[in-house]
Amino acid sequence: MKDKAREIGIEKVLIIGSGLMGTSVALALKHHDIQVFLQDITESAVETAVSRGAGEAFNPAIHGEPDLVVVAVPPQEVAGALEDALRDFPHATVTDVASVKVGPSEAVEALGDEAAAARYVGSHPMAGREFSGAFAAKHDLFIDRTWVIMESPQASEEAKSQVKWLVSACGAIPLRSTPQAHDRAVALTSHTPQLLSTIMAAELLSVQGDELAISGQGLRDVTRLAASDADLWTGIVAGNATEIRPILESISDQVLGLIAALGDPDTNSQTSDGPIHELIQQGNSGRASLPDKHGGSAPEYALVTVVVDDRPGELGRLFAVAGEAGVNLEDVRIEHTLGRLTATVELAVNAASVGHFEQVLADGGWRVQRVVTDTDEATILPASTYESQSASEE
Repeated sequence: MKDKAREIGIEKVLIIGSGLMGTSVALALKHHDIQVFLQDITESAVETAVSRGAGEAFNPAIHGEPDLVVVAVPPQEVAGALEDALRDFPHATVTDVASVKVGPSEAVEALGDEAAAARYVGSHPMAGREFSGAFAAKHDLFIDRTWVIMESPQASEEAKSQVKWLVSACGAIPLRSTPQAHDRAVALTSHTPQLLSTIMAAELLSVQGDELAISGQGLRDVTRLAASDADLWTGIVAGNATEIRPILESISDQVLGLIAALGDPDTNSQTSDGPIHELIQQGNSGRASLPDKHGGSAPEYALVTVVVDDRPGELGRLFAVAGEAGVNLEDVRIEHTLGRLTATVELAVNAASVGHFEQVLADGGWRVQRVVTDTDEATILPASTYESQSASEE
């Protein structure tokens, strides 16, 4: 990567913004022996990023002009930061990692400077965390994550090559899009889910007494995104309001329809042609439309559920058993048992592997949780009972 960087004219990279995204980019680039400099209006943010080995504090009088500038500031500050970068560094390629792309693109076009527009290529890594700041940054944050690069007829081939190098250097997978298409897509796949998670979590403030004691993994799954930074997401939502609003209106219509169904004794029934059943089926279909980890249609995976002791090393042992058994784990979900030092681990595997994997686990003394078909009740089957139970079910 270092030789490639030299080949396309990159020796010095300046990261403007030393938060989660900017510092993560800097940490990733340091693994390629590139000179990385950091700049932020908050001096302490730069100091934190530098202390983590992300680069050096930028001093233009000493370090000169960078070859590539990455703007990683809050959404509401992106337009101004791009204008400053394009003016202050007249020979550098400039990109940004903002979650909304139409606004920054329009801001650069509004400059009316063709030479500046030729040096700008917007981008957006589809990665992040619920935490913010340089302390939350990770050098591997972008590995195998999609990083969208904006198509721009004004951008030079050199600028496009340099931004593509940046994406590859961070370990991400480049994907081309237009600013308009990007903003529509992230409104549906990122911004609206964030708001729905937040709405559900805010509803928990009305809970009385110990009602949350019975909450399960489903509630945690739905509200996970609600831990995100409020200042950051206020800017993102405001910046993409045009695309988010119609999606929320559509969801609102569905919620109102569900409310009406719940209040109508004629339709609020467990029938296959009722509106509640229809909505749930639509949800099943929508969920199934999500691509799998390789980008194709999502296959049907089966769940193998194991109860493990909540102590160091147990998950590692469990994963090792899967590897030794030749079983590929497609997904993992962990639910801790309230008041007990155990956890339920759901392992998504290819359906054809279930019987073999469960047998291997049971033979190794793992507590496999299965559904007994004649009673429809979950039971824990230790190794001593697994074989006879399997035989009776067959």
